Amino acid sequence: MISILYLFFLISFVKTSDYSLIINEKSSIDKPIFNFPHSYELINNFQSNFNLTNNNTKLILTKYIDRDDWCRQNICSCDYCSFILELFSNHNQIPKFSTINITINDINDHTCQFFDIQTNILLSESIQIGHRFPITRAIDYDSGMNGELSFKLLNNEDYFQLDIIILSINEYAIYGIVKQSLDREINEKYELIIEARDHGFPQERINRTKITIELLDENDNAPKFNQNEYSIQSLPENTPIGTELLTISASDADKGLNCLIHYSIINPPSSSLFPFKINSTTGVISLHSSLDYETTRFYRFLIRASDSGLVQSLFTDTWLSISIKDINDCPVEILFLPNRRFQYNNQILFINENTEINNLTLGYIRLFDRDSIQTKLSISLIILDKESKQEYEIILSNQLNSYILIVKQGIYDREIQTEINLRFIAT
Repeated sequence: MISILYLFFLISFVKTSDYSLIINEKSSIDKPIFNFPHSYELINNFQSNFNLTNNNTKLILTKYIDRDDWCRQNICSCDYCSFILELFSNHNQIPKFSTINITINDINDHTCQFFDIQTNILLSESIQIGHRFPITRAIDYDSGMNGELSFKLLNNEDYFQLDIIILSINEYAIYGIVKQSLDREINEKYELIIEARDHGFPQERINRTKITIELLDENDNAPKFNQNEYSIQSLPENTPIGTELLTISASDADKGLNCLIHYSIINPPSSSLFPFKINSTTGVISLHSSLDYETTRFYRFLIRASDSGLVQSLFTDTWLSISIKDINDCPVEILFLPNRRFQYNNQILFINENTEINNLTLGYIRLFDRDSIQTKLSISLIILDKESKQEYEIILSNQLNSYILIVKQGIYDREIQTEINLRFIAT
């Protein structure tokens, strides 16, 4: 018996779909959801959520799928949750890589949630009509009409109105706007009840929150940013730590301490890993930890400018959006699937010396690159043993970045050679 040692890397791949399937999120587990015409094997993705039964011809769910949770984890798109399940078949001794495109329908299983609620808001009694102030942020984790929200102010509509800003799909910033002059001597406190209602069918979901507005006698101007929103486009993921990225600037029409502005980032997601910081005095945004495009491709967060009023600080918020640019920093990887005729263990393929060689298929190769999954990759073969008695060749298979390793001609004679060492190089 002759052993062949394969030295290779590991990588990722992409393909078109041979089958398609649509199911609702949270569908029943351990029940067939798709019947294949012949047996398949699952290849290296989503194996914890799916399995094959009945001679590998029936596809089942092994875990409940929460479409909205997958959206938050960027496993699938929030507006159209579709993904590829990869399959391999050797039906009738014909090797084939296949895929099934699975689409997850949303159900209205989430009620709107409020975040960053300003439960106690302080406003100067001399605040100008039309002044806008932040109240809260609302998110519905469903999609489509199930996650589309409408808002209503249920009381004190004569003095205040709502201003709704769409931040992203099913995410909203809720602001209040002063409609008429306020007088602390007449009424020093207002309570506002805000209702959020989704457009789900057949049943709408409703949530409410309550805030309190107190009037102050001093510091009647909140800071104003010099633009409505800030953005940084295509920030390279290899940007050095400490790089200054952008300066946020705000001004305050008051004098003295009431116009002294401090900047801060409000409730950054996963703050221990959040890669940006702001200088509280200058408003300079800088990078304080490494970026990784493969982990997070987009950031959007609130910047707050607060003045230093002695009685009560006033503040204004703005949004900063940062998109990350990919750098080719992931190595190409190789996945080798051996011909089932041969034993394969620890990168060693075992072949009997009397095996007939005539375009003999030894195995199948898939190439992966997480940086550019749509890119066509190439592979080369190096025979490390100069006295090899065989001729090897890698030929293109029926899918992108898929290859077949064959022995075209030669002999295997253990008395002459006990092993042949091959090296694959993928680019």
